[in-house]
Amino acid sequence: MIKRIKLFLLQINYKNLLIALIGSAIIAFGTHIHADAAIPEGGIIGLSLIIENLFGFSYIAVNLLINAAFCLLAWRLMGTRYMFNVAIATVGFSFFSFLFSKTLPVDIFFNPETEKHYLLLAALVGSVFIEIGTGLTLRYGSAPNGDHALSMALVKKGGLDFGWVNFLRDFSVILFSLTYTDIYSVAFALLIMTVTNPITEYIVKMPSKRSTYKSDIKRINEKITRKLETEERAAKKTKSGIVFRSVISLVVVAVLLISMAFLGNPHKANDDLINSFVTENVTVKELDEDGSLVAYVPDGEIKGGFVFYPGALVEPEAYDPLLRACAEKGIVSILVKMPYNLAFFGVNKGVSVTDYFPEVENWYIGGHSLGGAMASSCASTHKDAFKGVVLLAAYSINDITDLRVLSVYGNKDQVMNMAKYLQNKINLPGDLTEVVIKDGNHSYFGMYVGQDSAISSLITNESQIRQTAQHIYDFITE
Repeated sequence: MIKRIKLFLLQINYKNLLIALIGSAIIAFGTHIHADAAIPEGGIIGLSLIIENLFGFSYIAVNLLINAAFCLLAWRLMGTRYMFNVAIATVGFSFFSFLFSKTLPVDIFFNPETEKHYLLLAALVGSVFIEIGTGLTLRYGSAPNGDHALSMALVKKGGLDFGWVNFLRDFSVILFSLTYTDIYSVAFALLIMTVTNPITEYIVKMPSKRSTYKSDIKRINEKITRKLETEERAAKKTKSGIVFRSVISLVVVAVLLISMAFLGNPHKANDDLINSFVTENVTVKELDEDGSLVAYVPDGEIKGGFVFYPGALVEPEAYDPLLRACAEKGIVSILVKMPYNLAFFGVNKGVSVTDYFPEVENWYIGGHSLGGAMASSCASTHKDAFKGVVLLAAYSINDITDLRVLSVYGNKDQVMNMAKYLQNKINLPGDLTEVVIKDGNHSYFGMYVGQDSAISSLITNESQIRQTAQHIYDFITE
């Protein structure tokens, strides 16, 4: 055993190990700078954050487990010596991270005189340090963590291109970060990745030995010439790959920026109409710190509960009159504001809302347009939480035949796809309560500007809302 250990130690390339440790120190410094930037991460770190936010598991535990699994796979492919180098680099990273946390300020890019954080600069500089450190670590036979170790194993044993493996890993993880963070941060992270990721690839693929031409070309060794030609072809291939991947990233960033502009301009609530809508004996209060849950509570007897999802790209405040009208009749009504004003990004956000009012026995969930569709999707997977669904100018693509359902729409609705509505009726129960409001349109379930709000002339916005509130009350208390 002792001889085997001695032999193992003699076979270690201590120069490479030292450079890998220096790379780990550089990564730790870049990560320290990034702590101030708060942008989504790629790799295992980013994946761990996604899992934590989606399922509630500890980020630290998830990160440890995924790293262990990836390291195990890499060990099976690359052997013990390689994993020894990875372990040294990982320990080195942890040590330097601890050292920097104790000796360096977190807010390196903070100007105390102007009280301004230079987060763009912090994100960019931090990423450059991380990519340089990662490149050095990988080039000299090690890896800073499990995902890079597995990536190098796939490159060397599977014949895959390092640039593409690195790109697809970080790109997909950052893009999936939309599940818990905002679109602005994701676009920003992808842009930074596009600029800095090629650094690692250049360092890893950089020729190991440079040869120069002398005056007498005949003296150039044929083998060296072939090597130079091979390296030139590889360099061209690397450059073209980087350009192609950069184009992909920039296209996605452009799409996200366009989406930001689109999502940043929802249909505005009509404040004048909302302020003129009078209700009595209703208390309005926010249930959480960020104001994303607003409760409309009856001052008198409570006769049921109603969780409401707003329509797509409509300011949630536009539904204030409808929910006040429901509460006035004794229905605790909760407005669930959605990320980017799209219920698609918060399908199950209404499930835990009922915990705020344990005294309410019968809860229903519903919404307007896309909000109604997403509410039905939530109900289909949480049938123990809700007795039924209220669809306002909406249809369900999920099977909710075993729940009570109220469907309300106007006969002058110019937005809802009636063909889709009829097609998806198969997902609704046989005892469906269906109400068609005469002269009602699509937008009059709220008070906002846009869509078909100017179509109806025979019915007022207030009239459609009060009719709808009455139908919801009758349905819930039936």
